[in-house]
Formats: sequence, structure tokens, C-alpha cells
Amino acid sequence: GLTLVHVICAALWAGGLLHVLRLLRAWRAADAGGGAGPGTAAGSAAGAALLGGYARVAVVLFAVITASGVWSSLRRMPAGTVMDQLTTTAYGRTLLAKVLLVTAVAVLALCARLRLRRARDPLGARSPARAEVVVLGVVVAVSGLLTALPLPIRW
Repeated sequence: GLTLVHVICAALWAGGLLHVLRLLRAWRAADAGGGAGPGTAAGSAAGAALLGGYARVAVVLFAVITASGVWSSLRRMPAGTVMDQLTTTAYGRTLLAKVLLVTAVAVLALCARLRLRRARDPLGARSPARAEVVVLGVVVAVSGLLTALPLPIRW
């Protein structure tokens, strides 16, 4: 159940962000044709509202992903051996890499949120959001690698 919650929330986070960015791109294309895309005042406000709505949901998803991931990892590694196993096993080193990548994603998400709030053009948040999607793709690849590695030894 823990893995299911983790994977569903991760899919919603990455997929939701990708969907929002695709909508913004479609609005930009519509704007080029004379529609109310992000280049117009109404389109910019709608795009900012869409990114802001996603950001609120993403915070909750990130919290659930972090809690379920930490809980799942600690369940596999007894408390007294966590630090040793993080540095001496392939599983632990890969898990550390995933944690660093997720931290980078969190920083990119924070940058996007700050740009969304402070910039004259809130759609400037698209740049860090695009980078966030790319790094999330790498996180998914590292997660796949984790499933192929042998679990740490339980002493």
C-alpha cells in the first residue's frame, strides 16, 4: 500500500506538471492565432492561475511522496544501520542519488513558485517548471534502478 501511494502521488505530480506546461504551450500557439493565450492579459492571468493551482496541489503531493518514500526506505533499513547502508550498498548510494535529485526538484519547484508570485510576467515560472519536469524524469529512471537493485541486508 505504501508503494502504491508513493507511485500514484509521484505520477500525479510529474504528470500534472507536464499537463500544465502542455496547456500553456497550446495557449501560446492559440495566442499566435489571435486567441486569448498567455500573451494576452487574460491569458497571462489564466496561465498564472493554472500554475498556482497546480503548485498548491504539488505541495501536498510532495509531502505525501516524501513521507511515503522515507517510511518505505526506513522499513527496508533498520534504524541502526541506515547511515552505513546508505554509503556502502548500491541500493543506499542509489537512494542517496534519488534524494539529491528530489531535493533539486524541490528547489526548482520553489523557484517556479517564487517567480509565479513575484515576477511581472508570472509565466516566467515555466522555465524552472520545465527543468523540474526533466529532473523528475531522471528521478523516475533512478527509481526504476532502485527496483532492480538488491535490497539492503537486514541485520
